[in-house]
Amino acid sequence: MNKEQALKKIEELKKFIENEEKQERFMPEVGGNYYGVYADGGIINTETSFDKGSYKMGNMFKTKEQAKLHKLRLESMANKWLPENEGVYFCYDFADDSDIEPYRDYFDVTALSDIANYHMGNCHKTKEDAEAWGKKYSKAWEVKR
Repeated sequence: MNKEQALKKIEELKKFIENEEKQERFMPEVGGNYYGVYADGGIINTETSFDKGSYKMGNMFKTKEQAKLHKLRLESMANKWLPENEGVYFCYDFADDSDIEPYRDYFDVTALSDIANYHMGNCHKTKEDAEAWGKKYSKAWEVKR
């Protein structure tokens, strides 16, 4: 990848981040209930007086199901394996989960898709690990807008 291509990828990533930041977060009224992921990994349903920390971290949800999906995203991100640059890795393919192949024949630290897979915890040494990750975590990463 040349410098021009790398700069284009950086711009794409910036636009992606800006779009994510524009998404409105849930904030219950004072005294209202919300769900979140507690420090021990449990799902909590609590009343808020004004929980600025949970709000800023994106840990306030209207439903228990939303909180469970957030917990799965956190778990998947905690178990990262970083392939060597230009090394082979497998990932769960959200477009076609029936045939998991090496996502690329090399890991490219400047490729947006490779970086996204790494941050999701979706880089694996084996096809079996990628399939297991997909079964456990893929629903948590499916974007519903």
